[in-house]
Amino acid sequence: MKDSKILNVLKNINFLKLWSGEIFTYLGDAVIQVALIGWIMNSITQTFCIYSVQIAL
Repeated sequence: MKDSKILNVLKNINFLKLWSGEIFTYLGDAVIQVALIGWIMNSITQTFCIYSVQIAL
């Protein structure tokens, strides 16, 4: 009985559109988070290298 209710919900095209939109939004957020971490790490590394060169001189 419960399985048929779940299947009826999954057959609903509007629900599938909503669900797939949520998945793509979640994946997009994850990609942006990884890119932001990489950008921050790159900025920190460049800043550290610049200060290291200035101190060495």
